[in-house]
Amino acid sequence: MAVPHRMLERTLARLNLIFKRHQKIVIYASGGKDSTSLLKICQPWAAQATVLHVDQGADGWPDVRERLEANCAAWGY
Repeated sequence: MAVPHRMLERTLARLNLIFKRHQKIVIYASGGKDSTSLLKICQPWAAQATVLHVDQGADGWPDVRERLEANCAAWGY
């Protein structure tokens, strides 16, 4: 099993290749922990990314859109 920092290095290398190959990337963000982490990891390429969020009105997820918008603004999306 790979050490976590090596997994992060491999992930960043792969993302770098993706962003080099494409001028614009769409990142779907639900506002949950996984997509929020992905947005944070992709922050170096924020200028090339468009964040797509579909508010599905899920119960138990108040203020998801507001938190997602605040994170995107803070991280340069």
